[in-house]
Amino acid sequence: MTETAKKILRVSRRRDEFLIRRRAAEIRLFCADCAAERDFLSCEDAVCRAGLSTRAIVGLVEDGRLHFAESRAGQLFVCAASLADLTDGGPEKGQLSGGTPRKLSNGEENQ
Repeated sequence: MTETAKKILRVSRRRDEFLIRRRAAEIRLFCADCAAERDFLSCEDAVCRAGLSTRAIVGLVEDGRLHFAESRAGQLFVCAASLADLTDGGPEKGQLSGGTPRKLSNGEENQ
């Protein structure tokens, strides 16, 4: 073969997958809305458990559809029982993705 011989380029594709498991940090607090002591999840753990975005979880809290508590530092905790009611067939099942439209500051509606 000459210098102009074809060069063979070998490309190797590698795909790595990682599974990260972490245990949800539940704390036990009195839920005024449930009128009972319940497990509360951090907002991050509620996002993982419900499969929703942080924004969706906060929106459900603001709409009064999720029970919550805040720490003195402002960290949001979500009542695990109210989250289970929404995600596991409670009275609001099927309404998680839509919800009630809220007015934005520019006058438009947010779905």
